[in-house]
Amino acid sequence: MADAVLFDPTLHQYRNEEGRIFPSVTEVIRGSGKFFYRNAQESIERGTKVHKMLEKYDLGSSRCPAALRPYKNAYRDWKRSVEFVPLVVERPFISPYGYAGTVDRTGYIGPKLEQCVLDLKTGVAVPEWCRLQLVAYGMHAFGRPVRRIALRLSPEGKAYVKEYPLSSFLVDWAEFMELLRRHRAA
Repeated sequence: MADAVLFDPTLHQYRNEEGRIFPSVTEVIRGSGKFFYRNAQESIERGTKVHKMLEKYDLGSSRCPAALRPYKNAYRDWKRSVEFVPLVVERPFISPYGYAGTVDRTGYIGPKLEQCVLDLKTGVAVPEWCRLQLVAYGMHAFGRPVRRIALRLSPEGKAYVKEYPLSSFLVDWAEFMELLRRHRAA
């Protein structure tokens, strides 16, 4: 049975029921020097608001502040265009591999019901390190290679898709696990 996840958003810290702290995916990546944001506080605040609003939207709420409507519209339009059906929405986890995080979405795409892991971004570009974030989420959620999609939602109401090749999944997984090993050794 998986451990219950106790998440402290102020410290961005994940613990199990016994109080053991697990490094977050972003903490592991940040420690490698790959994690970088311009205007970090502004990006974090905007992303938090959009994530909370879209979580409510995926769980059935139609309410949305006017300032966030373009993000909702972009997400809604993308979902319809690829027939995305969310399976997991904003769920914290502790991986058996020894790291933790909160996966934005897992779900199915299209008539073939292809499994995928989705990360929502609201910045000006999808950061390079997102491929590692998504491989960690994907391996935790599915235990094998799946489609990894970063969806950048713009304030103009457009969605930009960055999909990472399935062929690089295991290479990216090996890189993430090496970063985790170094994080533990530090």
